[in-house]
Amino acid sequence: METRNGLRNGAMGGIVLILIGLMMFVAQLTQSSSIALFILPALGLIFLAWGISTRNAGPMIPGGILSGLGMGVLIVNGTLGQVDEMISGSIVLLSIALGFFVITPLTTCFSGKTQWWALIPAAILGFIGTALLAGNIGLQLITLLGYVWPLVLIAVGGYIIFKRQSAHA
Repeated sequence: METRNGLRNGAMGGIVLILIGLMMFVAQLTQSSSIALFILPALGLIFLAWGISTRNAGPMIPGGILSGLGMGVLIVNGTLGQVDEMISGSIVLLSIALGFFVITPLTTCFSGKTQWWALIPAAILGFIGTALLAGNIGLQLITLLGYVWPLVLIAVGGYIIFKRQSAHA
């Protein structure tokens, strides 16, 4: 069984390289900037398909991230035209957050190995993206949190050290 999965992963790796090469070759031949917008989402979908078909969580991780990033770039540059920088930044951050978020359900459904950690960057990026949509109030909140989160890390670190020392005493 392990050898069969190894062959399957190897074949998928070869297919991925061929597809990436074909995309890059077509982009070079056409010199079209619109084709370039589809490279990241296509790479994401290739990795997602690889992970799902082999039931391996590994390729699903870059697949989710690249799909989210690619979707954000495609939305901002391909469909919205000229928009405010904070709105376009917010859209890209929210898209990347979505890419991280989908890693958890996809790995649960298709690999049986739930990647819970992906929800942490999804939540952080989603919060920042949403705050940017709020405008100046959101920026002020992000600035305030820039001062608060290091203090939280210091407090948690101190708690861990104190708890450990009191357990050994």
